[in-house]
Amino acid sequence: MDSRTKHGWELPCVLLLACSAATALNGQPLQWTPQGASPNRHGQVENIDGEEVTGGIQAVAVHPTDPNTVYVGAVNGGIWKSVNAMSPTPKWREMIDAEESMSVGAISFDPTDAAHQTVVAGIGKFSSLGEKAGGSRSGLLRTTDGGANWKQIDAVKGLNISGVAPRGATIVVAANDADDPNLLFPNGPSKSTGVWRTDGTAWVQLSGAANTGLPAGPSSSLASDPAVPARLYVNAWTAASSDRTILEQHGTRSAARRWTLSLGLPTISRSAWAPAAACTSRSIAAVS
Repeated sequence: MDSRTKHGWELPCVLLLACSAATALNGQPLQWTPQGASPNRHGQVENIDGEEVTGGIQAVAVHPTDPNTVYVGAVNGGIWKSVNAMSPTPKWREMIDAEESMSVGAISFDPTDAAHQTVVAGIGKFSSLGEKAGGSRSGLLRTTDGGANWKQIDAVKGLNISGVAPRGATIVVAANDADDPNLLFPNGPSKSTGVWRTDGTAWVQLSGAANTGLPAGPSSSLASDPAVPARLYVNAWTAASSDRTILEQHGTRSAARRWTLSLGLPTISRSAWAPAAACTSRSIAAVS
């Protein structure tokens, strides 16, 4: 359900959860604690016990070296930043209230920026209220000064961006939907969906292209290896509605774009994928 600010956008009032990495390393169960924000009782409350409603958080990006700095992307509430996220009472500041769209589908730090001031967010509609809820699919937003200023990248406007991996001038995005309803697979999603890549000039659709290893079809998840920035993981829905998690490994300055199937996962409808930062030989996949 959606709750709204005075500007008409959803508040990011979900319970963000944090855990201590030390407990996991010591072999103890992870202890999760709510990190805010608190439930909101001023939104749409029909048939909800206690009248508590929340705005959804779709994406989270944690600073590579400073756990106090965290960005979150709300379903229809924009980008919020905290610089004291480890505090018992963290404070959050809205970043993109004046932008064309507040519907955030993905957000990621650029690991090629040693100062960690560059963040790229992808715009996408992921509201539980369906396609009609949310702002326009306006492409990407990029900041190079820690969120003080944002620049729109509209070359991928119309894509419902579900994942983003910035590497300087090279940016890879994943999209699970798009605005072009007349350009569809038979009984399926838009042909514009899937994985796209730019080296700073033109954007190229990799999904379904020759010699990429990527099947044509949408993608709902894109993740980076924190230890090897050139390695990306993405899922791909095939024409048969199955899901394959595949791996790209390339130098960001090279033209190589070959993806290979990652073995050991079942045939599934969708997934979310994240390599573990503390143990680079392990990854976590949520499947359904």
